[in-house]
Amino acid sequence: MTDLKQVLLLGGTGDAIELAARIAEIPGVEVMTSLAGQTRQPVVPSENTRLGGFGGVAGLIANSGRSLD
Repeated sequence: MTDLKQVLLLGGTGDAIELAARIAEIPGVEVMTSLAGQTRQPVVPSENTRLGGFGGVAGLIANSGRSLD
């Protein structure tokens, strides 16, 4: 049994959208793309996309569910 690896991609550019699609194809890896919400009609790379910021470092840590050192 392998552990699922999770990747948080802070995206928004065309390159980030392409990178998210490529990461999503890797077996055993789950990708979440976070978009800042500055674009009116953003290209959403997958259903696992977060729109809007995290509210700084504290919000990012709270959302990740783990401590970041």
